[in-house]
Amino acid sequence: ALDTCRSQQQNDAYKAELEAMILHNMRGVRRNEDDVMGALENESIAEGEADDDDSGLSTLEKAHILVLIAEELSDLDLHDDALERYEEAYEMYRGALGNDSRKVAEVYRGNATVLRKKGELGEALQLCQRA
Repeated sequence: ALDTCRSQQQNDAYKAELEAMILHNMRGVRRNEDDVMGALENESIAEGEADDDDSGLSTLEKAHILVLIAEELSDLDLHDDALERYEEAYEMYRGALGNDSRKVAEVYRGNATVLRKKGELGEALQLCQRA
């Protein structure tokens, strides 16, 4: 019984440590997201050109960063936040490359993956077909 108690305590300690690591990572994602979102405030660049803000990032670079953030948020089961970032990336890619670009299709697939995780299978299927 003592071994079982210790084993349960070890499991509880391990779970608490994992939760702390996840929370730490989530805070890091949020901080990074805030930094990136600050750089995205003035969306006014043409394809491949640097923006007027201090980031020096092009629209395509910003969109790519948003996709990476969306993937991380999805991995953390923050699905609504992930969908928001994918939507922002979609608007940037569509504006810079047009609706028929490979990058727009990748955003559709990312959105579909998040929707599938949320259990919204009909919408996920529609996006997969669009991609």
